[in-house]
Amino acid sequence: MPIARLTLPLVWHLAFLCIIYLVPAQAMTPEQMVEELIGAPVYASDGHEVGEVVDVSMSGGGEVDAIRIKTGTFLGLGERLLVLPKGNFMVLRGAVVLDVPAEAVEALSPPRSNGTLPDRD
Repeated sequence: MPIARLTLPLVWHLAFLCIIYLVPAQAMTPEQMVEELIGAPVYASDGHEVGEVVDVSMSGGGEVDAIRIKTGTFLGLGERLLVLPKGNFMVLRGAVVLDVPAEAVEALSPPRSNGTLPDRD
């Protein structure tokens, strides 16, 4: 009898997951994507949350070209704004995952005063 009690909730849970993940997602417009990403958490490749998205640059084709993130400084004193060009992050639904671990985020350089990105070593 205990197995029978577990079976029905398990079946309902699996059905719910199938509905959520197997129903095709509708394509988002660039405006919807920007709206969803502003304020989204930013995670390092090791899973640590390292900041949040404050601005998004889109290409003419509707793809994310760059993101500007707000991240804390060493020992949590103040904040830094970083600009990350396409290829350094992956956009997920409601979040951004960087291609570097949290320690490397601390070593990233903020953009120059003229708005250009620093050269990569």
